[in-house]
Amino acid sequence: MGVLQLFERVRRAATAKEIGASLGMPVSSTSMLLHTMVSQGYLAFDAESRGYLPTLRVVALGQWMLEGDEHRSAALMELTRDLSKQTGQLVAVGARKGLFAQYIHVIPAATPASYEVPNGAVYPLSRSTCGWALLAPCRDDEISRVVLRSNAELPTKPVEPRWIIDQMARVRRAGYAFSFGQVRPGSGAVSMRLPRCVGDGLALVVGGNGKQFVEKSDEYMHLMRKGIAQHFGNARD
Repeated sequence: MGVLQLFERVRRAATAKEIGASLGMPVSSTSMLLHTMVSQGYLAFDAESRGYLPTLRVVALGQWMLEGDEHRSAALMELTRDLSKQTGQLVAVGARKGLFAQYIHVIPAATPASYEVPNGAVYPLSRSTCGWALLAPCRDDEISRVVLRSNAELPTKPVEPRWIIDQMARVRRAGYAFSFGQVRPGSGAVSMRLPRCVGDGLALVVGGNGKQFVEKSDEYMHLMRKGIAQHFGNARD
């Protein structure tokens, strides 16, 4: 995971020395790891430059979660790129995974360290904006079961089922979820469920920090709606 996150940050080829330094690993361990990733097809090695780059196999890892044809998958990637340019904020696609929402595609914010979430990050459905967007279509009794199971498995931050059901009613009326300080202090996110034709149980997320993010949250929500309509305008949820 750390190797791929490095490439996500630098967006260029990297040498074994650079990768090892980033991971804090000794040369021997780094060499073994890179050799394994090359042999399995996740990295390509250029003998002339001594650099490594991710292969298209990495891109394909999450494609099984995006149901539908290649055109719709490409449209989703274009949508996230457009939102990234328009907002300058972190843009992500989240998927439901059991009791959690998992980020399966992340474009980092334009400003380093402004709002960082790695690919593969997971957050409880009942305690995250992405999770709320994914839970909203569910019946109240299913939502209650999810909350109670989450409370049992993650008892440090229990959530009252009735409170979550009230939140879901607001999300359904608004068509999107918004929270600030729910996952981490000083950070917030806007999230809305993607049409079912894109993939079953997927949500679009724009996240950022500070008062400015809160002030612009309505603008981000409108951009998300506009983008979804442009790319999947005729799709029904």
